[in-house]
This record gives sequence, C-alpha cells and structure tokens, in this order.
Amino acid sequence: MGKFTVAGYEPIYLAINTAAASTELVAAVTGKRIRVIGFYLTSDIAQVVSLLSATTELASFRFSLLTSGGLAHINLQPNAIGYTQTALSEALNLTQASTNNADGFLVYAVVDE
Repeated sequence: MGKFTVAGYEPIYLAINTAAASTELVAAVTGKRIRVIGFYLTSDIAQVVSLLSATTELASFRFSLLTSGGLAHINLQPNAIGYTQTALSEALNLTQASTNNADGFLVYAVVDE
C-alpha cells in the first residue's frame, strides 16, 4: 500500500502542547519549505498568536484568539493547496503573547522550492 498524498505531497500531523512564548513547531529542512495545510489551536485565555518562518511573521498568520465559553481557539480546516509556507530552509515557529498553555495540532508538508 502506497503513502497517502494530497496535491502531490505527504501530509504530516503534529500535536501542539506548549506554554512557551516561542516554540519551534517544525525544524528547518535544507532546500525545502514547510507548508501549512491545517492548524487548530486552543488557549485558556484570549491572546495573540503568530506563525513564523524562522523569525519573520508569515503574512496574514497573526491571530487574535478570543474567548468563547471560556476557551479561545483558531481553526483552519485542512486545505490541500495549503494556507502558507516558510521561506526556503527555514523552520516553522509559533509565538504567543503569553506563556499560557496552548494545545492543538498542525498538519503540514515538507515541499520543494
């Protein structure tokens, strides 16, 4: 049985559980980009979170998590084309305005230039 692929690349699932202000989600891969296919994150408090290519904030990937019923969250349903990607040979990082616990998942792929 072959590998599961979407739009020609293999999606990878990563659980997120962090209380750090900055977290490396996916390490840099030389000559490759990290493409975000899906993303879900919850937090106990309202706060701002961002996805970054190394230290550069990805365009349109700064989110204000607002509390709704006591839980703040962002939900990007898996998208075969992808939402955004890092620069070549750069890690995908997450920053949050606080050091409060944040949990969720990331679906990503390592893609060529």
